[in-house]
Amino acid sequence: GDEARGAMQGDVDRYYQDFLRDVARGRGVPLAAVHGGFGEGRMVGAKAAVAERMADSVGTLDDAIRRAAQLGRERRQQAQAAKLLAI
Repeated sequence: GDEARGAMQGDVDRYYQDFLRDVARGRGVPLAAVHGGFGEGRMVGAKAAVAERMADSVGTLDDAIRRAAQLGRERRQQAQAAKLLAI
């Protein structure tokens, strides 16, 4: 009924606010920029996404795979260095 629908809408609203906050934090932009822009789910081209700070750069799938591998290596190195400092 209406009560269940209201409870579910409350959950959706909370998750959406969490999403907006996390995107703003992750992209380093104000919450208002996410809420009024790319948090609305609209489609934009690659160059516009970079201009609006929705993306860091435009590249190919191979570029993305190389970058992900690089980040993984860096994180492993950081974890190993932290372990050495803890000893």
